[in-house]
Amino acid sequence: MAVCARAKAVEAIKAVKAKRSETCPTFGSRGSIRYDARTYRLMSLDRVSLNTLEGRVICRLILGARQLTMLVDPAWELGGSDLVWRDGVYYLHITQNQEAPDEAMPERGVLGVDLGVENLSKKHGQIVTTVGK
Repeated sequence: MAVCARAKAVEAIKAVKAKRSETCPTFGSRGSIRYDARTYRLMSLDRVSLNTLEGRVICRLILGARQLTMLVDPAWELGGSDLVWRDGVYYLHITQNQEAPDEAMPERGVLGVDLGVENLSKKHGQIVTTVGK
């Protein structure tokens, strides 16, 4: 928990420095809590175990249809999460990663941006031209 809290504080300080602000970041008593693989664990599709200062607690998850589909899909890899308090309800924001699909390259032609330049490139002895604006 200390490692996650330190990471959150460091990110807040970096954001303040990037904005060139003179104020120090503050966190309220109901500020979000960051969890990583060491501090939270999905036990089933409707339960999660969270590490707290008083020990581990098991909480019920209420998932939407899309979230449930993504959780059971093995192509999605679980990442960290944030526990957020909003309007009297706790929400667990779980991040997931997935490899981007390989985009097939076109067999012929050029993929690029039309900037209005007439001769964009010369490839295999062919001059590729575009139509101006």
